[in-house]
Amino acid sequence: MHDDVKDKLVYGRNITDAFVQIETGNAEVGIIAYSLGIANEEDYHFVLLDEELHDPIEQVIGVVSYSDHTDEGQAFIDFITTGSGKEVMENYGFIVPEELS
Repeated sequence: MHDDVKDKLVYGRNITDAFVQIETGNAEVGIIAYSLGIANEEDYHFVLLDEELHDPIEQVIGVVSYSDHTDEGQAFIDFITTGSGKEVMENYGFIVPEELS
């Protein structure tokens, strides 16, 4: 199957670039972040890839220690890992680990 499409493959520099390829019609199909799919599901048809086809994609969040705004950064982390902030993250397809919430 790969041989049938390899000459048609276009690689984005990142997830957003891959989505732009879809938006502009430069790609008929693309693999993008679930959160982008959810945010644009009114305009496009998305299918969730079977989790057995890929390793989990782990993302991290952190506060830069030399920032003048470490307290605000930590407050943001606290917000998105609990309560209504956690709900927003989950609505966009992110899984907040239990040890953070």
